[in-house]
Amino acid sequence: DGLFVIPARGGLEHKVAEFVRSYWTLRNPIRRLDWMPDSRHVVVSGADRASGLKRLVLVDTTSGKQTTLTNPQTRPNAELYGDAEPAVSPDGRAVAFTRGTLSGQTLHLLTLSGDMRPAGEPREMAVGRRSRSPAWAPDGREIVFLLGSHLARIPLADGATPRELLALGTDIMTPTVSQTGRLAFSRSTHDTNIWRQEVPAG
Repeated sequence: DGLFVIPARGGLEHKVAEFVRSYWTLRNPIRRLDWMPDSRHVVVSGADRASGLKRLVLVDTTSGKQTTLTNPQTRPNAELYGDAEPAVSPDGRAVAFTRGTLSGQTLHLLTLSGDMRPAGEPREMAVGRRSRSPAWAPDGREIVFLLGSHLARIPLADGATPRELLALGTDIMTPTVSQTGRLAFSRSTHDTNIWRQEVPAG
């Protein structure tokens, strides 16, 4: 899998990084990267060649230099996804992301130092159920994310509990929040039918 940069007005793309291709990456419609506020660095979820687990990597799109931000632990039948869905805070001092197995992802928060390096280990945010697809509020004080099949929001304070946004319904995917606080998201729908087909004799 390659990380490419292309001018917003069009032009030639430029490959700046490459990662191991992952079967699970192809099967899941999730956000796989996010810009840092300097518009030069990108946080990418990419598999590493040694373990095959996805981890978060900071990529300098000018030089191609890569800095590993997270290292999910390898355990039998666990951490199938590794670390995914990075969302950089508005000030660039934290990255929210999901970690875990195919059906047991949990929301984590990694604090960054001023030079964009990890300031300690990621901490799991206590939300109690499967949680994924984080997006930051414009003021950087809370995170909107998927809790089960509903959207929810949670402040950054230790011990904070999430508040579900039940009025928005279910089957929601990939939320994002604008700088003015407007929320956009996708909704996954399925329509299953039973059909009858005449089968000719012979």
